Amino acid sequence: MKGTIKLKKRGNKNLRIAMIGHKVVPSRRGGIERVLTIMCPLMIKKGHQVTCFNRSGDKVENEYVETVKRKKYRGVQLKKVITINKRGLAAMTSSFSAAICAAFGKYDIVHFHAEGPSAFLWIPKLFGKRCIVTIHGIDWARDKWKHGFGSRYIKFGEYIAAKYADEVIVLSEKVQKYFKKFYDRDTVLIPNGVMTHENQKADLITQKFGLHKDEYICALSRLTEEKGIHFLIEAYKELKTDKKLVIAGATSDTDGYVKMLKEMAGDDPNIIFTGFVSGKLLEEIYSNAYVYVLPSKLEGMPLSLLEAMSYGNCVIGSDIAEIADVVEDKAILFKKANVEDLKEKLQMVCDDVELVEKYNELFNSTRPREYDGSHIRFGGMNPEIRLREHQQNAIAHVLYGGNTLLAHEVGAGKTFEMVASAMESKRLGLCQKSIFVVPNHLTEQWASEFLRLYPSANILVTTKKDFETHNRKKFCARIATGD
Repeated sequence: MKGTIKLKKRGNKNLRIAMIGHKVVPSRRGGIERVLTIMCPLMIKKGHQVTCFNRSGDKVENEYVETVKRKKYRGVQLKKVITINKRGLAAMTSSFSAAICAAFGKYDIVHFHAEGPSAFLWIPKLFGKRCIVTIHGIDWARDKWKHGFGSRYIKFGEYIAAKYADEVIVLSEKVQKYFKKFYDRDTVLIPNGVMTHENQKADLITQKFGLHKDEYICALSRLTEEKGIHFLIEAYKELKTDKKLVIAGATSDTDGYVKMLKEMAGDDPNIIFTGFVSGKLLEEIYSNAYVYVLPSKLEGMPLSLLEAMSYGNCVIGSDIAEIADVVEDKAILFKKANVEDLKEKLQMVCDDVELVEKYNELFNSTRPREYDGSHIRFGGMNPEIRLREHQQNAIAHVLYGGNTLLAHEVGAGKTFEMVASAMESKRLGLCQKSIFVVPNHLTEQWASEFLRLYPSANILVTTKKDFETHNRKKFCARIATGD
């Protein structure tokens, strides 16, 4: 991750957070739903209260039906809101209903997901709620919304988010630059992440689809035009291979596009449409694929790509920034929307088993987390001092990384990093006080540097007398009871 929105408790009270903009939680039907299904229970563990406003009448996976009926998922409250379940109206009506509920509810933070739902952000803002927006992608540019009222409505939501949200979170550097260029809005970059997975043997996929390990090329996504599945089918039909093509996913108000895909596939028995998959069936599809392909024209931060790599798959993706920035040199890229280039890359991996094994073994594992501290506001810091980029990032690492080794060279600014980390930790409620252990001859120098960075800081500096036998208890009592 490159940034983090820290949820600061008010006194000893845990935050009450409302989530708006998804279809239904828990679910795997889309990127937003998958993020919230994982993230919300983690926030519950942190002591916060979370409510997800689900659309009424939306589809729920079999494994979650009873959970949704109980209106609770791993501590997360699930509430249905009024929804007109028609294309183009479901998201709008459910977001409006949820915004009204959040405005009148006892919530400290209202978290909107995606641009369209953010059109109603002004409602809870009128009632004094703090509002955060996560932009999962530039939705108005998607093919299904490109023209007409849908595109204008989503762009209006984008404008409201940029102008009035307390914080805006983005998933990619491209979108971060977009908001800065068109709205002069600073945003927090927090790329998506996924859990690591254990590979599963082929069992259900053999029973249902006759699939075995390494016998198929896999594409897994919503079946919408910007995902580029039609490019993949066209390229596959030109291949010289006995590998099958498995397309896993379902419509997203795009029945016409899905019909076109199936017409392109024709009666080819090697092109298999599985429909929506989840649970063990999904795990087996990822685990046993020969390669995973993501031919998208437009993305936010593709979770399916991260999941595929977490299973150790060799990945072929289009060269759009949202994919290229994630995989760097750890995947095979082809020119966006270029069927001939995609065909060449597919033929290359079909003909070179050793190359695929190399990607599987060397590249597709765990990518170290990155930290970006550019969003941190250092309250109380000397305005004459400006921390360098690597110092800000190191402070973010301390705040969000659990444990940190500041292994910079001499003169890189480690003292200021530690001081600012301590002050931010206290400001954010992450600790009550910090202790710095330094050599005896450096205590006064440290105190001087501390006060140079934070002139109004209240610090306790030791002297040799403090550690004399008859003074130790008194000194430790000052540490325990002082501020």
